[in-house]
This record gives sequence, C-alpha cells and structure tokens, in this order.
Amino acid sequence: VAIMMTGEHEYKQQLITAVKESTGRDLSVEGSVTLKLFPTPRFFVDNAQLRNDKNDLATTLFNVKTIEIRDNSC
Repeated sequence: VAIMMTGEHEYKQQLITAVKESTGRDLSVEGSVTLKLFPTPRFFVDNAQLRNDKNDLATTLFNVKTIEIRDNSC
C-alpha cells in the first residue's frame, strides 16, 4: 500500500522555482511529480530536462526519465 499525495502542479512549480533560484538554470518537467510516504518518504520526478546555461537555452545539460529521492533516515 502506498500513500500518494495530490498537488502535483504545486510540487512541480516549487521544484522548477527552486532549481532556477539556486542554479540560474531552467528546469523543464514534462512528466509527473509524485510524493509517496510509505514505506519510506520518496519523491519522484519523471521526464525532466535541465538547460546547460541560462544564456544558452538551446543546450541541454541533461535529460532524465525518472529521478527518485529517498529519505532513508526514517
């Protein structure tokens, strides 16, 4: 059983804003952004792309299919 919280749009916007503020680069998330709390807290980002340089938006630093961030301290 997994608990999924809604509010994907809010998570996505917060992530995009945080990346822009901390790196100056543009993050594009075409897929979903999901938070799961069971059995351990996990955060998933699907189909994301980070632009290489704020002055060169045509160049991509990386594309990822899925990013999973876990908190294993729980």
